[in-house]
Amino acid sequence: MPHMFANGHSVFVLFYLRSPLPGRGSLTAPLALVQFAGAHAVLFGGPNDEALSGHHLYGRGLGPHAIHEVRASRWISDAERVNSVHPHHQGGWHAWLRHFVITFHDETLECLARDVRAETCTSSFPDAVQATATRMLDWWQP
Repeated sequence: MPHMFANGHSVFVLFYLRSPLPGRGSLTAPLALVQFAGAHAVLFGGPNDEALSGHHLYGRGLGPHAIHEVRASRWISDAERVNSVHPHHQGGWHAWLRHFVITFHDETLECLARDVRAETCTSSFPDAVQATATRMLDWWQP
């Protein structure tokens, strides 16, 4: 049950590490929060784990229920080619931009970003959603 939060600089993905159990009025289970810093682009949706074999990276190490980093990414090359028409474009995107893929049960998330960080949290899902939204907004504060 991943939830994605994104703005022009960061992408956060909050998800259960195992199936949640009902408890005290809200779903509780250990949670993971993954932040992609310096995000350039993100895709979120299919394929699910039953259709993952149709993904173009399947057979090259992409597997279900895991986080992956794609080396020599075609998506990075394509993104740089698109941006190359910009008058101030500077090449070499493969040197600083990274391609990550997280495969979930019902969704796949792909992100081009400068870096990735992950942490666990033990709060309820609603509290973790609120904390994640606050973190996203904090970078706007002077």
